[in-house]
Amino acid sequence: MKLTKHYLETLVEEILVEDSIPSEGGFTTLYHFTQESPENAKETIELDPERFGEMGYSKKDLTVSAVPRTFFYVNPTKKEDFFDGKALYEAKIPTANIYNFLKALKDPNDEVIAAVKAENYNILDMDQVLKKVSGWRQGAWGTEDAGKWIKGPGIADGMYYKTEHFAVVVMFVPVKAYLAEEQPA
Repeated sequence: MKLTKHYLETLVEEILVEDSIPSEGGFTTLYHFTQESPENAKETIELDPERFGEMGYSKKDLTVSAVPRTFFYVNPTKKEDFFDGKALYEAKIPTANIYNFLKALKDPNDEVIAAVKAENYNILDMDQVLKKVSGWRQGAWGTEDAGKWIKGPGIADGMYYKTEHFAVVVMFVPVKAYLAEEQPA
């Protein structure tokens, strides 16, 4: 087996970072790409989870759950390729406001995981996890709020997890983000 730089970086990251949320001074820097090029980007944007599903690249995430959320990367170099050349924004979020789903999966006493499994025949339904963590729920049928998303108190403003290729945080509340000083090449 040939040891490549990428393989070694991935191995070191997995060993050192494990399942912890990247944090410095109690804050996690989140990275969000937009469809604009850096030259046409605004200095500041507000990312609203209620706009979830409007962009083509988030439509497939609707099949997992329609819970309103905004996606962020925790490492701007580990992202989908279709964001190459797009404007990069940063936001600093208190790490304590982010639910660590990876850590929860390993904790037999995690209340969210236990509650979701208890309500779903011992199946971990991601839609239900997102609802419990975020506080988002849909209005009841037969009411004026039928089908609308209503934000109630959640246990966290965001949730950290990993996909096959990168780590992400989904935020359930609006986030103000600033154009990154250093844009990816």
